[in-house]
Amino acid sequence: MTYTCEDCGHTYTEDIPKTPDHEFGRWTANNDGTTHTRVCECGESETDEHNYDDGATAKEATHTETGTLRYTCEGCGSSYIEDIPKTPEHEFGDWVANNDGTTHTRVCECGESETDEHNYDDGAVTEEATHTKVGTMTYTCEDCGHTYTEEIEKTAEHEWGEWVENKTDNTTHICFCDCNESKSEPHTFDAGVVTEQASHTSKGLKTFTCAECGYSYTEDIPETTEHEWTQWSDNGNGTHTRSCRCNKTETESCVFDNGTVTKQPSYTEKGIKTYTCATCNGTRTEDIAMLERADEIVSSDNSEIKVTSPAGSNAVLDKNTVLKVEDASDKISEDVKASVAVTVGDDNAKVLASYDISLILDGAKVQPGGEIEVTLPAPENADEYDSLTVVYIDDNGGVTPCDTRVNEDGTLTFITNHFSHYAVIGVNDADASFPIGAIIAITVGAAAVIGAAIFFFIRKRRA
Repeated sequence: MTYTCEDCGHTYTEDIPKTPDHEFGRWTANNDGTTHTRVCECGESETDEHNYDDGATAKEATHTETGTLRYTCEGCGSSYIEDIPKTPEHEFGDWVANNDGTTHTRVCECGESETDEHNYDDGAVTEEATHTKVGTMTYTCEDCGHTYTEEIEKTAEHEWGEWVENKTDNTTHICFCDCNESKSEPHTFDAGVVTEQASHTSKGLKTFTCAECGYSYTEDIPETTEHEWTQWSDNGNGTHTRSCRCNKTETESCVFDNGTVTKQPSYTEKGIKTYTCATCNGTRTEDIAMLERADEIVSSDNSEIKVTSPAGSNAVLDKNTVLKVEDASDKISEDVKASVAVTVGDDNAKVLASYDISLILDGAKVQPGGEIEVTLPAPENADEYDSLTVVYIDDNGGVTPCDTRVNEDGTLTFITNHFSHYAVIGVNDADASFPIGAIIAITVGAAAVIGAAIFFFIRKRRA
């Protein structure tokens, strides 16, 4: 073992002890034929019996010769052989037909032979029989291939060929047999096919064809009596025209539908309504007047109820909009009343009035599209409560307060951006469990004139 300094390369060595195990060479066969020996480098040796395999066939045995089986030692390669006995069965060659026409013979390598009768199959037609000549059936021995033939009688029926056009008689077709006999039959014409359409100005053609021989003839189709009109064409003046190939024309007035708005009017531009003729697809148009804004819309049922678009709001009130207000007292359930009490913080809060408010434009409900002010009349018993507020009641009975103020004339104005079910609630501040945040504005006139104080109550949203 050599050790080397990794810095300067100096080395020194140490002995490695001899291995305790022998290092034998290859096995070598001994002359006794039953053992083999191997020798170590130290001179010591060991001998053992051959370790033969299961043997391999070196020569196959036949019916006339023995075979050979070789056994080989897996250690040193020494081998010995044993004979394989001849096979007891004959090894016959192929069957060969004999000249007698009925038998065939096969021979074994040992010289012995055997003879047997031919083994013929069921036969195969090698030449079809016809109406004019016999056919041939061939039978073959399945062992040696020897064959013999038998005749197949001529067929009794004529073997007619294809029907062909009878050039001398256009009413029949003819066919021939191999025996030169012929026959003719009338044509079998189909129902006819229009090969040229008749028109209002020219005749057509209909072709009839024999299904057997293909012969055909034609017949005229009379000109049509009806005009063959083209599609209606818009004239651009409320009429449309169509023409026939015979040069006749006819013109009619367009029949327009009820029209479709193809451009909606706005507050700055007119709209367009387009009417279409169902016959020629021609169109005409009409202007739709520009929309007109309304600063205020008053209910037709109660003049004290109105909606107003405040300054700075993007809400739009169309001039033709109708304000519809319905009494909704029957929609106030006990559950809603309980929700009102919780929302305003007063168990004694009372629903003084209830309204279902909506805007109707062209028969449909619309929303203002922004914040607007709604003014309602003061309830008859409003003076019994410290403050009034308006709440929104949704479809599930939920209650939401609205920004509300009480006006000098006693009416209430609240702010919203949509219409639905609203109610006026009376609240006594002393009983309320949350800050009302009421601001009382007092206007004092000349005592000799009115001698009274007018109070304004503004109800703010809860934090």
